[in-house]
Amino acid sequence: MKKRGRIDRREAARDALKLADAKEKLSRLEAGGAPGRPIRVDSASVIELRAESMRCPRCDGELKVGEHTAQVVDGLALRKLDMRCKSCGAPRTIWFVIGSDLN
Repeated sequence: MKKRGRIDRREAARDALKLADAKEKLSRLEAGGAPGRPIRVDSASVIELRAESMRCPRCDGELKVGEHTAQVVDGLALRKLDMRCKSCGAPRTIWFVIGSDLN
């Protein structure tokens, strides 16, 4: 028996959602995805430019900086950027450390 079109579309939508969730989990394991794996930069002036050049792991859309804060995590001065995708609206947090903070 052939599936109806609506069933096919719902299955495809569920598969796309599962794939987007898996991509988001993987992005948390990459550099910048957690405070324990910050992206190293030489100057604070390049942080927002670098972050906005990254793509959304869910839909490959553009990311926009919402808030840029300095935080100390485990004795290390980090920069936390709360971002949001312009296309799908998914939130993302990216962590940076300024090169001189590692010394």
